[in-house]
Amino acid sequence: MKNVFVLRSPIVHLAWPLLLLRAPVLLGAVDFEKEVWPILVEHCHSCHGPEKQNGGLRLDNKADAFKPGDSGDLAIVPRSSDTSLLVTLVRSHDESDRMPKRADALSPAQVELLRRWVDEGAVWKQDSQPVKSGKTEMVVTDKDRQYWAFRPLQTIVPPKVQNETGPKTPIDLFILAALESKGLAPSPRISRSQEVRRLTYNLTGLPPTPEETAAYEKDTSGNAYEELVSRLLGSPHYGEKRGRMWLDVARYADSDGFEADYDRPSATAIL
Repeated sequence: MKNVFVLRSPIVHLAWPLLLLRAPVLLGAVDFEKEVWPILVEHCHSCHGPEKQNGGLRLDNKADAFKPGDSGDLAIVPRSSDTSLLVTLVRSHDESDRMPKRADALSPAQVELLRRWVDEGAVWKQDSQPVKSGKTEMVVTDKDRQYWAFRPLQTIVPPKVQNETGPKTPIDLFILAALESKGLAPSPRISRSQEVRRLTYNLTGLPPTPEETAAYEKDTSGNAYEELVSRLLGSPHYGEKRGRMWLDVARYADSDGFEADYDRPSATAIL
């Protein structure tokens, strides 16, 4: 009979759990259809799918997913997650770079799943309905055409109202009709000093001078309001206030921003 050695030392028994913790965890290969594809559908296809291909990148079919985008970089480089733009952007902590844009970031588990899939070779096995490859033109649906900005202009007759002495413009009739339909009455008319103050702030972003307020209060002509609007629209301050909005859209700045906040001496040359 062979000798059988039984380890009865309590120290050995306590060490076994520690040895198991240090053992490598063996994970199975990532299943593209069940694990990767749902992430791409939910978080990527709205901007990189059949209708839109931002940056020249399309991730709804294999043929296009492995092509370089407009930047020339590959989103998916098999067995190299460090050089795959897809992995780099979904795990970025910089809000200006992180994908998906204007949406919640992927969970750490989802990011790790994409990294593993790429490093395992980015095997793209798909049993679902294939999507036609290649870029497509933007699709405008019938629902899109009902958006107010796309509908043709029409002449609309203002509604009838009970209080015909209150409205001053046709737009007032629509507002008053909606109030009357709900059994509401409009707020009391504001004073002329309040009127010139609100209008001046709205169009120029600045308060009226005391002289401008007094002149408007004394003007009893029938077209005082129209003349005030014309004067404010012709003011340079109106252009400055409206121009700020366009500068925001163009991402104008006097300096570089971020950590290297250097001045741009010639920034105004673009204006």
